[in-house]
Amino acid sequence: MSEALSSNDAAPRPRLCHLRKWPDFNGYGFNLHAERGKAGQFIGNVDPDSPAVAANLRPGDRIVQVGYVYMSAMTHVTKMPLISHSQQRGLVVGRAAAINR
Repeated sequence: MSEALSSNDAAPRPRLCHLRKWPDFNGYGFNLHAERGKAGQFIGNVDPDSPAVAANLRPGDRIVQVGYVYMSAMTHVTKMPLISHSQQRGLVVGRAAAINR
């Protein structure tokens, strides 16, 4: 028996998070990592009371885009400078299930 998913059951859509550096905080308050068997880079731990929390980043979010640059073919080494060398960045992130549809 097959039923269509209701709008409440649908996977969350990718979202825009405005990440800003704080003058009194070292870094952004999250770590970036790869997951075995999954393409892309993901948000790992998120520090409490950090710019990452203020930007609504969540552990497990996959980074899709930084500014105007899509992340699909980039590695961790090439992504981090895009994120860290700016006072503010727009990140498009989403749960892996929503992005891989």
